[in-house]
Amino acid sequence: MPYIVDAQLFRGSNYWRQYRHEICFGGGASNSLTELGGRDRAGSDFIYDLEPTLTKHSFSLAYRYFVKKNIAIRTSIFYAQVSGDDKLTNDIYRKDRNLNFKSPIVELSLVGEYHLIREVSGSRYKIKGSRSRKSFSVSMYLFAGLGAFYFDPRTMSGTRLKPLHTEGQGLSGGPKNYSSVNLAVPGGLGFRYSINTKWRLSLQGGYRFTTTDYLDDVSGTYYNESDLISAYGQASAQAANPSINPDTFSYPGAQRGDPSDRDGYMFAQLQLNYKLVKKNKYGRGRKIKTRRSMPSF
Repeated sequence: MPYIVDAQLFRGSNYWRQYRHEICFGGGASNSLTELGGRDRAGSDFIYDLEPTLTKHSFSLAYRYFVKKNIAIRTSIFYAQVSGDDKLTNDIYRKDRNLNFKSPIVELSLVGEYHLIREVSGSRYKIKGSRSRKSFSVSMYLFAGLGAFYFDPRTMSGTRLKPLHTEGQGLSGGPKNYSSVNLAVPGGLGFRYSINTKWRLSLQGGYRFTTTDYLDDVSGTYYNESDLISAYGQASAQAANPSINPDTFSYPGAQRGDPSDRDGYMFAQLQLNYKLVKKNKYGRGRKIKTRRSMPSF
């Protein structure tokens, strides 16, 4: 009984408060789900339409604050590249459409984290008969939140697509101009490994649901070519319809994208987390009281 009570008191202490602030640096992979490219069939929902060969790079910087022992909030800034290309699919309609894009993404987000399993600091050595607790170096957490992101779709050759109004944005019968800044809803899963009391290494993956269908500059239907040339020039018509057989599938009013399905993107990163030690008024790390009657190992 005394041993059980003592273990509960020690594990329930406020030791975690000394390391509740973290700075995180990350790098890894990024990809997107849009109308362009994808698998060798008509567009599928969610990750079933992912094109792995178009995986690009991403970087992040974040600050994490533990509100409770198992609950944290994290604000992050991400930079990534995403792309899509109809040449990489064998679906007859997509391949004939022959569109492509690439875009930078800059995201600022605020998420909440729930740590299902937290690492536990304890005895470094397994000494028989000692009553010190065992350490546990791996933790797992879920996260979800809200963010805003900027994007700027271009052709693979670098031509900016938004100024070309490729679906007749702003013209009679065409859609309204889309914004380059939209909302994103991030969610995902992470695993952390404790290197020591200050450093953690984590693997984190998450998907972003967005409020736009123009991440790839494709959403609705083909617009009349002569009207595009008259309003925005020859470059607009060329970017709007580089189809292999323009008279077969890409006539004015024919389907160009799927406005009912919003675009999304995802990150998978390896992150290095550094815990900031809480300082006392003398500038040293705050001391945590321990039981003097128990040996430390």
